[in-house]
Amino acid sequence: MSEENKNLNEEEKETEAVENEAVENEAAETAEVTETETTEPAETSEIPEAEMAEEANEAVSDEEVNEMPETEGIEFTENAEGIELEENKKNKNLTKAIIIGVIVVVIAAIVAVFAVFGKTWFNPYNKGHIDVTGRTTEEVADVMGLEYNEFLEMYGLPSDMPKNTNESAASYLIPAGVYAEMNGASLEEFAEFFGWDDSITEDTPIGEALDKTKLSAYVGSDENIATFKEEYGLGDEVTGDTLWGEVRETVELQQQAEYQAMMADEESGSDDTEDVTEEEVTEAPADSATEAPADAAAETAAEATETPAE
Repeated sequence: MSEENKNLNEEEKETEAVENEAVENEAAETAEVTETETTEPAETSEIPEAEMAEEANEAVSDEEVNEMPETEGIEFTENAEGIELEENKKNKNLTKAIIIGVIVVVIAAIVAVFAVFGKTWFNPYNKGHIDVTGRTTEEVADVMGLEYNEFLEMYGLPSDMPKNTNESAASYLIPAGVYAEMNGASLEEFAEFFGWDDSITEDTPIGEALDKTKLSAYVGSDENIATFKEEYGLGDEVTGDTLWGEVRETVELQQQAEYQAMMADEESGSDDTEDVTEEEVTEAPADSATEAPADAAAETAAEATETPAE
């Protein structure tokens, strides 16, 4: 019995030893596995956590920069620029409106001034006429003792003729019918004498009618034409068939110079021209360049028609 028990005990001890060894191995393996599992995650968790923290910081930083500061900054900048542009646009529009308003006011003022003084400053009636005598229609009317409107009406001159119209221009514009009547003749008698055609009417300016008149009718005989040419320095190209309008400017320029010299002598105390000057002014306004020939022609025309008229 004791031998058997002894064997059993040894077997049990061996079994128990094997089991213990197995348990110890298993425990060792488990401990090793546990240690491995515990160590590996610790090692792996160190790197990812740092990386994750860094990525998280970068994500947060990007998010803060991109979403909040930058977005708000962009929105604020755009809004500010938009407001500034809108304000600038309004200011520019206001400035333009003010400038346009000022221009309109200035133009209106200029138009108003020209409406009142335009014809005085830029007298259209003086255009193309040499101021031979230096006198204005206002001065002639004053010397004649007439109101200006009476003066214009008497000589059939335009009612809007400015007072600074020169005498030469006014005399040119007297209607042919009025001029003939002033000289005691009819337009028909003048037309026959001067050789005018039907284009010359009662309302044709006498200056225009005379411009179409031959010197043979306007000045007279060949002897008169020769004297006329010598007096005004006209060449041989001027004949009896030459129209008065072709030589009028030359004659007027010379008579202007002569008249100015005469006025200079008068101002210096010469009395030689005083009576002549007063006589010229108190007569109908006439261009000095055409006054003598025209008056002489008018007298001749009136005389030529006296006998037939009787």
